Amino acid sequence: MKKLRLLTATLLAVCLVVTAAPVVVAAQGDPPVLDIERAIGNRRTFDLTEIAQDIAFVTLETGSRESLIGSIWGMVESKNMWYVQEGNSVKLFDRKGRFVSTRGVIGRGPDEFLMITGIAADWGSDNLYLLGRQSNLQILSYNSAGRVLARTNSEWPAIMAMGMTAFRNGKLIVVSQRTPANPVPDPDDRLPLLEVFSSDLKRLGSVDVTDRKVVPIVFREDGGYGSLGQGFLSDNGASLLVYEALDDTVFRLGSDMSLSPAYTLDFGRHAPPVKAFGRDASVPWSRNFRYIGTLWEGSRYVISPMLSNEGRAGTGLTEYLVFDLDSGDDGFSAVGASGEVGLFLSGVAFVPMYVRENRLVGYMQALDIVDAGESITNSSLRALADTLKEDSNPVVVVVTLK
Repeated sequence: MKKLRLLTATLLAVCLVVTAAPVVVAAQGDPPVLDIERAIGNRRTFDLTEIAQDIAFVTLETGSRESLIGSIWGMVESKNMWYVQEGNSVKLFDRKGRFVSTRGVIGRGPDEFLMITGIAADWGSDNLYLLGRQSNLQILSYNSAGRVLARTNSEWPAIMAMGMTAFRNGKLIVVSQRTPANPVPDPDDRLPLLEVFSSDLKRLGSVDVTDRKVVPIVFREDGGYGSLGQGFLSDNGASLLVYEALDDTVFRLGSDMSLSPAYTLDFGRHAPPVKAFGRDASVPWSRNFRYIGTLWEGSRYVISPMLSNEGRAGTGLTEYLVFDLDSGDDGFSAVGASGEVGLFLSGVAFVPMYVRENRLVGYMQALDIVDAGESITNSSLRALADTLKEDSNPVVVVVTLK
């Protein structure tokens, strides 16, 4: 298998605008290349035990109607809590899985949201940050007792969060795409990729990692424009990974708010052109095109869900790519025993949500575990199956990576 290559090229200049003077990041060595094209073509059966040194399960309490979870839209953790976003509410469970309370009020009144789009938590204080939509996207912060501590100014321009938020070192960071002030933007404009707020939700500044003269806007022949989807924000507990759609470089946002190149992505023939994006794309979308939804980074393994648009019908998961940085191979597309796309443990589907401190955290549906029953070979998961019912809450799965 071809070894993981190191890119020899001039690294990109990046500006972080959170103080009066921009910070320019100098080259600190060539980032490793993730060969996306080769990994997509390298499909193989994969079990989570291959990359795990330990797997733990947390059963979320199903003792009341209020504690019941349907579809999980998001999940984060703090020192004392699990926070599970179920549609337009967030349910709190302690570290042992006991139900605590719910955050988020649906409505049009003060401190109410029509929908919740993203969540983040302060590890030390258990404060929770909810990003939601009213007339535009706003942020509320709650303390551990459920009291609203702060809110963003409703007059602040809208944030396009896409469910991507993180809290670290007293700062809340969210994916952002503000509409340009001019009706027809200048092609040299630099729209911010991230917005940075203090813990009391005062805006501190923004981050722009654009290295090209192509802004995240698709221009139409009639003079209008449509938004180009921004990339991901992934938090591994030590640093953030940020990415702009159609760029080939993933950047690391360090704890001191400095930026440096982390990975180069080689999509090969799967790379979509800029004109395939936007509300009025001029290039038809091909199922051959791929883009990354996020990139979960452990100390050895990098895992990414690969996405593909299907015309105007929406976005669909096509692959889970796994890269082993230690062995230096080009990665592979993980499939189950029957060839189904996804990550599995003893044949039971595992849905990853994030990596923190080299722990891949996600969940399994109780119904899937119960249905697998005696076919489960993992002893801990097999014992858990005997304690669950088909309508039990999902089970949090914590995979400590090798």
